[in-house]
Amino acid sequence: MRHKHVSLYVSDNCEECDQIMDYISNLDISFDVKNTTEDKCHLSELQEHDIYITPAVIIDNYYQIIGFNKDRINQILNV
Repeated sequence: MRHKHVSLYVSDNCEECDQIMDYISNLDISFDVKNTTEDKCHLSELQEHDIYITPAVIIDNYYQIIGFNKDRINQILNV
């Protein structure tokens, strides 16, 4: 399996963001965390994908998962 680039967009005070971050961490997959509350540049990046809410996962700058959707994460990451 080839390495996939995973970016996780989160915001402060978001329980679902915390849950997805814990879930992906437990998959033993490397990923970038981009907090849109702390850095507005990350918010702009997310909006370039026409996404305006968190949590959001962008995989290989192509696949988009909005919200905590374990099935879709597992499917795309082949876990």
